Amino acid sequence: TSTATVDMSAASYKFGGTTAIKAGTASTGTTFSAADTAVDLSNANITITNAVVIADGTLDINSAGGDISITGAISSAGTDEALILDDGTGTSGSITLGSTVSSGSITLIGDSGISLANNLISTDTADGAISLTGPVTLAGDITIDADANNTSVTFNSTATVNSDGTPRDLTINTGAGAIAMQGVIGGSAELDVISINSATTGAGTIEITNTQADGAVSIGNSNTATLTLDGTAYTTTGTSSAQTYTADDYNLTGADITFTTAAGVVTFADGGADGSIDLSDAADLTINSTGGNIIINVPILGTAGGGVSTDVTLNAVAGNVTIEDLGTDINDIAITGTTITLNGTMETADLAGTDPGGVTLTGAVVLGGSTTIDTDSGNGAISFTSTVNATNAGTETLTISSGSGAVDIAGIIGGSTAVGDIAINASAGTGTIDLDDIGDGDPAAGISGTLTVGNTNTSEVEFDGTNYDISGAILIKSASGEKIKFTDTSGTAIDFR
Repeated sequence: TSTATVDMSAASYKFGGTTAIKAGTASTGTTFSAADTAVDLSNANITITNAVVIADGTLDINSAGGDISITGAISSAGTDEALILDDGTGTSGSITLGSTVSSGSITLIGDSGISLANNLISTDTADGAISLTGPVTLAGDITIDADANNTSVTFNSTATVNSDGTPRDLTINTGAGAIAMQGVIGGSAELDVISINSATTGAGTIEITNTQADGAVSIGNSNTATLTLDGTAYTTTGTSSAQTYTADDYNLTGADITFTTAAGVVTFADGGADGSIDLSDAADLTINSTGGNIIINVPILGTAGGGVSTDVTLNAVAGNVTIEDLGTDINDIAITGTTITLNGTMETADLAGTDPGGVTLTGAVVLGGSTTIDTDSGNGAISFTSTVNATNAGTETLTISSGSGAVDIAGIIGGSTAVGDIAINASAGTGTIDLDDIGDGDPAAGISGTLTVGNTNTSEVEFDGTNYDISGAILIKSASGEKIKFTDTSGTAIDFR
């Protein structure tokens, strides 16, 4: 390490045994100055101490089964150099990097492991790529900075990413470069904060398998073209650690995908291109936030013509849920939250013919926009366990179609903010309809509009409240017979106003 500099000027080196190259700590280090230098070993280890400079073309070190260790920073003299560190085909060597790596393209293949202590940086090189194969351990907070010229970043299927015992941050920025994280992130030793193209405005596509982190996870930005989540588990364990996903379009291709936080907010943001969350055929979606809000600002859709409908479960417990459209071969929908804000259309299906797709809303419902709930293709039941209010008095409407499925609204409608027109099975369907109070009895209208309930095939309409304040026309229909019932037994007068 007292050697001032080491100049490796040949184009090819072959070493038969363990090799050590050392340069001074304060020097420029070891320079590979020939064009496209190849360093080949025969199942032997190589250690290069202190800095490395790639002067021209590609530096390719192949250990054929040995370990490769470089303690200092690796830099490139220009912008079009490349680094390849390879333990050989079908072998079990490892790669250990003790400092930053900066090059036009970076390829790391370490079948037994890759240890990163500092950042990987791509220079302004056209068609550059960063590729890792083999299990990756983060020995420090790591940034992969590849946005100088939209460099792609690929962690191949064996390139799992784990911390070294201390939860580490992972940041990846590629601009318009594609990102493919095909190995599990944090599966055996969780990471801390994960940020993938959330700090850039690039439109690069992103593919992510499973993730587990103690800190916040933020993936994508408003220009991200497509975000593909092809794993089954996306977890943050830290209290209130959020998961934020942003893209123009989402593909959730894993089977039975679950997002879990410990009171952290889960957000799927709309990138602005009118995209959607597209679920694979038979792939159920579950989000458990344990008290954190769940905010989904894009439609959730199943696979059209896939043959199997999928379930959606959103469980915020004491948190709030905001949801837009759900449809296209979605089966059961179950949403739990302190407040559930709806805006758009929920439509369920029963592709199997044996499982009616129902909707259960557990919590106070607020209509953030005019809302339609349609389960009539599978005759699914619809249940509101609590109140229903509008955002703007008399503006947001509610339309329900359930076929033969039962409809039960167990809380007061418009008790605090009047709803606009409400229609429940107004044109078809035999399902029973059960309504609690409408309005708070003061007598401000609970519906600032019309109420249309049932049709001539409706098997039963039950009013189990005592107060119904409606400013517009009221039309109640059922099948013939004593099918319209008032069931309150308190002795209080039942008022329609």
